[in-house]
Formats: sequence, C-alpha cells, structure tokens
Amino acid sequence: TAMRRGELLTLEWQDVHVAQGWVHLPDTKNGSPRDVPLSPKDQAILADLPHDLSGRVFPVHFEAFKSAWRRLLGRSGVVGLRFHDLRHEATSRFFEKGLNVMEVATITGHRDLRMLQRYTHLRAEDLALKLWPLAITTLMTIRAGSYRCYRPYRHSVTRRRSFLMVSRIGRSTPTGQAASTTS
Repeated sequence: TAMRRGELLTLEWQDVHVAQGWVHLPDTKNGSPRDVPLSPKDQAILADLPHDLSGRVFPVHFEAFKSAWRRLLGRSGVVGLRFHDLRHEATSRFFEKGLNVMEVATITGHRDLRMLQRYTHLRAEDLALKLWPLAITTLMTIRAGSYRCYRPYRHSVTRRRSFLMVSRIGRSTPTGQAASTTS
C-alpha cells in the first residue's frame, strides 16, 4: 500500500472498506486525507485480522512496533533496513507495474512531484519494452495502407526511415502495393 508507519498504526476499522478494496486515511503526514486502494492480497490479509476493541487495525504502540521491527531484523539477519524503505519499494513497484505519476502520487499522498521522483528508478530496458506496443501499432497501421494518417510527420526522417524499412521487408509501399523482397 506504500502507507507510512504512522498511517498504518493509526488506521481504524471504521476507515477500512475491505469489500470495496480501499482504506481511508483521515490524518496523513501532509495534512490531506486520502484513500488508498488495496490489492487482493491486502484485502485477504485484512479480512483475516481479528477486530480489536480499541477499533485500531494494528493495536500496537509506536515504541512497541519499533522494538518488534528491530527484533525481526536481528532474527532475519537483515542489516540497515528501515520500515520506510518498504514504502520506497512499494512506490517503485507501482511505477514498474505501469502506473503513471498521478496515479502513484494519489496512492502515496505525495503532493510534490519532485519528492516522488526519488522513487522512480527508470531503466532504459524497461522503457524500451514500453515502446514496443507503439512500434507494433505503427507497423500495423503502415501495413494496412493508411500511411496518410502520419501526414503531419511525412517530412520526419525517423518516420521515413521506419516506413522505408517496412517497405523493404515486404509490407507495403506508400501506394499500398506489395513491395518486393529482393534487393
């Protein structure tokens, strides 16, 4: 969920809507309430949790949580992991799943997009993979003979080169006739 530690520890059952797949955070670090979507796994975990008389989802004091976190790290042999690092990881994963900046900002509660940039670790290979659907759509459009829809770009060297490449491999020519595959 990429929720902050304080948001998790103050979360109350009245703000949890498991069946609808979201939780409401009335009091956040930046002062603005927000709604956070729940994954199916989050929903299953919350549905199985017992309800405490205090009304809190996680009826644990802040200091007790910190002690439990330190014990967990000690037992697991993990060194230097802060709970906030999990928020960072979740935010990065949202971007990897293809959510756009505004969607991630809505989930995480970032009002300043510069702060959100810390979480984006864009890799060239991931960006290249995102461009493939665009390239395939372009090739299919050219193959269908509707090259004219790219008329505003007809003087673009890139468009002409990609079109020439397509016509050389036997797709179609600007007139819609099949190109020869012999060179």
